[in-house]
This record gives sequence, structure tokens and C-alpha cells, in this order.
Amino acid sequence: MTNLQIIRQVDFLVALDNEAIEKIAEKFKEENFPKGKVVFREKDPGDSFYILKKGKVSLTKQINLEEETVGELIYFKPYEYFGELALIDEEPRSATVTAMEETSLLKIRKEDFLAICKDYPEVLFSIVKTMSRRLRETNERYIQMWDALIKEKKLAAIGAAASKIVHDIKTPITIIVL
Repeated sequence: MTNLQIIRQVDFLVALDNEAIEKIAEKFKEENFPKGKVVFREKDPGDSFYILKKGKVSLTKQINLEEETVGELIYFKPYEYFGELALIDEEPRSATVTAMEETSLLKIRKEDFLAICKDYPEVLFSIVKTMSRRLRETNERYIQMWDALIKEKKLAAIGAAASKIVHDIKTPITIIVL
């Protein structure tokens, strides 16, 4: 698939006509990353937006600062995009993105991305819809994660209680046997 065809599939750009998409496509540059290479790190400045052309990337978030524990949030597959949020809210990156295999990305710089939004205001509305959808998906994953954690804690508590009961029963039985 050509870069132009890939860019046409980005959900917040589909409303634009062919001339606009061709103009926008000129701004994207292709970058390649070997497996394990970090595309950007959490807290880096948000200076670019990416579309995954080929490969697979993982988005991770630091969970525990002392232990440097990270949680895997999501994988992106070809033709999906990431990094748009930091360009809009002008905050540092909220997560780290790493190539999970040989990866090719289409990258557009912040200045070019903002120019697109200025020239084609309908893109902003589409981005808001996309961000809303992603937020809802994140909320669902968060709820599922908490639900699993609560079930895990309940099972652990049941196991601990059973262990104490067995221990309490075992002591008198041991004395009777002796």
C-alpha cells in the first residue's frame, strides 16, 4: 500500500477531498525502526505524529517510579496512528512507544500537523471524535483490569483463609495422632 493510500485511511482525515489528502501526504516522512528501538519515551516533548506503515509497536506506561515498573497498554498494527494527543495539548508524551518488530512509520512534524488543522478545521472535529472513542476504550480496559484485580484479591483472601483453617485443624489432629 502506498503512503497516500495509508494516509487516506486515517479516520480523522477521511472527510477530506483527494487534493487535500495529497497535499497533506507530502508532509509525511518515512522512518524505520529495528525491533526493540524506542520511537519516543514517556515525558519526551510531543513533536510529531505517527502512522504505522509496517510492523508493530507497543505503548507502555510507567507505573511504579521506584521500581521502574511499566504496564503495557496497547499494541498498534499497520495503518493505525499514535502521538496526536501530545501535539494538541502541548504536554509531554504520556507513554513510551517501542518497535516490537521491524517497523516503518510515517511521521509528520508538529508544525505541519497544526497547519493541516488550521487549513482543514474539520480535521479537529474528527480528532475530538477519535480521542473520545479512544478514551471510552481506555475506560473499558481500565474497568476490566480493576475487575480482574479485585477477583484476584478475593481469591488470594480465600486462599489465605483456607490456609489458616487448615493450619488450625491440623494442630489438634496432630496432637490426637501423637
